[in-house]
Amino acid sequence: GLSIADNRPVALVLLPGDEKLPWDAARAWAGKQGGELPSRIDAPVLFQKAQSEFKRDWYWTCQPCAGDESYAWYHGFSYGTQFSYLKDSELRARPVRRLPLA
Repeated sequence: GLSIADNRPVALVLLPGDEKLPWDAARAWAGKQGGELPSRIDAPVLFQKAQSEFKRDWYWTCQPCAGDESYAWYHGFSYGTQFSYLKDSELRARPVRRLPLA
């Protein structure tokens, strides 16, 4: 699907793999897969365009919660909602790659 990164349009590519990890470990794991965790903007795009590729569970985004370093944002692939949660909690992770569009 199409998304936005750094105020520019990007093609969002969903990479294979799905792990349940704390946030810091999830970010590192996504990097080893050749990608990164989706942003809070990417997550609704993935929910709309590729929901069948996800378990009906909570997935980390790459974004920490402003104002509290111990929390990060996650996206629910049951109903499409977003909330923040403690980074040391184990939620699912799915890597993506963003390809800039000309």
